Amino acid sequence: MPSKYVSIQGVATFLRHAGPTTLPESPPDLSRGEIVLCLHNGGGNSRNFDALAEKLSEHHSPLAFDLPGHDRSGSQVGLGSVAAMAEFAASVLKTLQADRPAVILGHGMGGNVAIQMALEHSESVRALVLTNCSAAYTCGDELIERTRLVSIGRAPRDFDMKLFAKGCAQETLRAGYMDTRKTDPRVIYPNLLALRDWSGVNRLGEIGAPTLICSGEGDYPANTDEAARMVENISGASQKIIADAAHMLPTEQPAALSLAVCEFLGALP
Repeated sequence: MPSKYVSIQGVATFLRHAGPTTLPESPPDLSRGEIVLCLHNGGGNSRNFDALAEKLSEHHSPLAFDLPGHDRSGSQVGLGSVAAMAEFAASVLKTLQADRPAVILGHGMGGNVAIQMALEHSESVRALVLTNCSAAYTCGDELIERTRLVSIGRAPRDFDMKLFAKGCAQETLRAGYMDTRKTDPRVIYPNLLALRDWSGVNRLGEIGAPTLICSGEGDYPANTDEAARMVENISGASQKIIADAAHMLPTEQPAALSLAVCEFLGALP
């Protein structure tokens, strides 16, 4: 995907987009189909959506960016709260001069940010696609403490193979491993605290945007339970479970996810 830097809230923000490249001060062409803003997981980055965005770009205008402190965007710290991340994402659309609300596609933590956008920035949100997202924090204090120790150099960084389905392609695993090394643990740790402290889970019934919830069939059981709860609590929400994928669905099965998303977008009023 073409890429460029844009200044968002004073942060040099790395952006990937579809269509032709543009000059630094010129926003990309967002005229094709729906604008689909992709929000990555905590510790992830915009590259996680490359294959998905390539598929979506056949009919739509996908965008993805690195949150501050993640991979190629500026800042040595994260934004500290899900609300601040949602405000930042809304600022991306405003800076790019989006002329209509966008479909917000969030993976993991990005799904929480998408929900927050629907609650607090509804004028910018046409629909939601929540992928491998838990509305409530389910990882437990043990992971938070482990990540804190990693962030201060007291423990080695792990790579959780359970993020991927059994039989996942080796090249996908290698890319996933490298992605875990692109964001400083001192940013990942406060991301976990932000998710733990987020209260949007109590407001799911307020969401008015059409919502699709996608999960890999091999995702963590807690996430699977959360997906079912979101379907139950978000009015009119639909669900798609995709085979041969676990938590990293956007990189494991981009073609299948793209098909589900395009079917959902095609049915929007």
